[in-house]
Amino acid sequence: MRRPGPAPARAFVTPTGTTIRFVLLIAVTAYVVMLSATGVSSVAFASVRVEDMAEYAECHQRAVEDSALRRSEQGTAAGSAGDVDASHCHDPRAGMGPLLPVLVAAVFVLVIAAAYWWLPGWRTWRRGYVVLTGAVAPDVEARLTSLTERAGVAGRVDFLIEPLDPRVQGLAFGRAGRRHVVLSGGLLTLCSRDRDAFDTVVLHELAHLRNRDLDIGFLTLLAGRCCLPLIPVLVLTGLSTLSLITAPGGTARTQPAEGGPLPTAALASGVSGSVGGLLLGLTVLLLRNAVLRSRELDADARAVEWMGAAEPLRRLLSHGTGPAAAAGGPRGWGRLLKVHPPPAARVRAAARPGTDHRGIPPLDLFAVGLITAYLYNLMKLGPLGGGTGTSAATGVAAAVVATTFLVGVVATTVWGGVDPGGLRHTEVRPVPRRRALRAAGTGLGLGLCAARVLAPSLASTATMGGGRGLSMVLPYTALCAAAGWGLVCWLERVATAWAPAIRDSRRPRLLLWAVLGLSVAGTWPALLCLLSLPEWTLYASSFVAPGWPGAVVFFLSAQRMTVVSTTAWVSLVIPATCVLLLVGRWWSWRPTAAAARREFGPVGPPGRLWARLGIPTGLAASVLLTPVALLSTQAALWTVIAAAQLLAALWAGRGLALLPVARATLAAYGAGWVAAVSWAAQIDLLGCVVDTNSCRPVEYVDWLSVGMTTAVPGALLAAGLCATLRGRPRRRHPPQVREP
Repeated sequence: MRRPGPAPARAFVTPTGTTIRFVLLIAVTAYVVMLSATGVSSVAFASVRVEDMAEYAECHQRAVEDSALRRSEQGTAAGSAGDVDASHCHDPRAGMGPLLPVLVAAVFVLVIAAAYWWLPGWRTWRRGYVVLTGAVAPDVEARLTSLTERAGVAGRVDFLIEPLDPRVQGLAFGRAGRRHVVLSGGLLTLCSRDRDAFDTVVLHELAHLRNRDLDIGFLTLLAGRCCLPLIPVLVLTGLSTLSLITAPGGTARTQPAEGGPLPTAALASGVSGSVGGLLLGLTVLLLRNAVLRSRELDADARAVEWMGAAEPLRRLLSHGTGPAAAAGGPRGWGRLLKVHPPPAARVRAAARPGTDHRGIPPLDLFAVGLITAYLYNLMKLGPLGGGTGTSAATGVAAAVVATTFLVGVVATTVWGGVDPGGLRHTEVRPVPRRRALRAAGTGLGLGLCAARVLAPSLASTATMGGGRGLSMVLPYTALCAAAGWGLVCWLERVATAWAPAIRDSRRPRLLLWAVLGLSVAGTWPALLCLLSLPEWTLYASSFVAPGWPGAVVFFLSAQRMTVVSTTAWVSLVIPATCVLLLVGRWWSWRPTAAAARREFGPVGPPGRLWARLGIPTGLAASVLLTPVALLSTQAALWTVIAAAQLLAALWAGRGLALLPVARATLAAYGAGWVAAVSWAAQIDLLGCVVDTNSCRPVEYVDWLSVGMTTAVPGALLAAGLCATLRGRPRRRHPPQVREP
């Protein structure tokens, strides 16, 4: 039976929680499949000998030690593990190439496509479904035609019946071009007794078609059933190297008589890989269940919207549910293991059809952080680790791709909960919203930390270094949690600032992509620094400061990363994040846009633009730096620059304009940058004036680097001070009543 219907025009909306979780599930599944294929091929099919792996590990360790010794003899600063020249070491896994993982992934996709195409016909034949025609139930057919038109489902929809099933239920299944809705015998009898309840069940199934839940649900179930059996393969693959190295018949190379670190490193790498495989399996299970639960709630919301009332759905769900369902079903973590939401939860969601039941689940963002870190590991170190072919370019490429995934998923997650009207005259978040953002950001940071700490390459490096630097795990966990919290709050504020502009834009998707692209460009150095920090810490703990506590080396490594190598660009995160917020607020409430909406925009910031950027304060500070440098110590220079930054921040953050912390931070950074660059230019010019022989070509890159490094401490201090002053509760005076 054909039920054609025109698809109505849809307004621009952000992806739902179901879509986001489905994307996460596909990403984890793809990673698990490729990781399993690579691991199995390296152990079973590629004939990689354990002796060759041991020789490669020893050669790589010697290269690291030689690099550290050479740097200490030359008196240069220590680099990171990625700066080691191990090109002369032959990795026996390198000859396999990416062909086998790609081939396995292609076969996996073909199998899924074949099952997707042929399974609906096989299900119809196996269950014995009967096509519903006018001769069987003419009244029901007319009712179904009306409901299909109300739902606005486009394309072919075949209604089937299962007359021998006495339960009141429906089922939607099928593939692209052939959609089926099965009606049970009990549901057909309900059509004559309770038309509203019958319409609600049918509209619920049609909502699955309208929401494209059939494809999502089918691929979700299939991905879970194919991916979960691969988790034991990952666990066994992680322990296979250990079993070969520690076998009783091992050679002298694989079992050094002096008890070298290689077997211990293999043990640490195997255990870490196995724990990571179990963590991936748990992530797949929770994501699969979350997708299946959220699609039911989305279908309920559609059915209630089309019916115009929630009473029929509430009556259906409450009938015969019993006290267990009334209590809400399984409690605590037991709900996460269910593929359907409990009836009580569906009743509560139906009672509030206008609310966003998705929210910002911390477990979803934990999975986002986990996948982001695994994606970075995959692109930088390869699926098996070891650092084959790594360089600064691979690290940057991995950071950019991982940041694109991270910002895209987190931004679309928080975008659905912001006010479309954007920032108006207040920016105070409600307490539940602040709690949700804090929990979601903490989950995101813990996901990044878990995947990074449990990386097999990091575990083997720490073990071969004697366990030095492992105390950095606690401060690194706290840093990741704080970074995740800050990223979620910042993206939520960016979404709020740009929401009116995107809502009123003629090309909202293009503007949204531009905003997300600028967000990625401004934050990828921070992610690169955060994910590279454990490697730097372990390297410094082993070869630079072996006697120092790992927590101390961790903070020194973080400071070092802001001035050397590619991670020095992390200082640009401060102005990039502030500028994106301020430009979004200005563009959304520029005079022409506010006039077109016939609304009054928020109060504008005080002063001129060049003053709000801290340029005058920075120039004045640069004039004072030369006499201060001649008469005092280096600490006085930093004091003058910090004082100028605080002054610029207090001036720019004043008034009733929105985003005072962003304005103050940008002014402080600009003042520090201008002061450092101007002073460096003055020193070069004065040197040429005093002694013409000392003149040299102007090194603009060095000036810019000095400015970026100098502006960071004062900008962070100014941001903290402004946030403290703005967040301080104001004293409320009781109203004074004048006596007549």
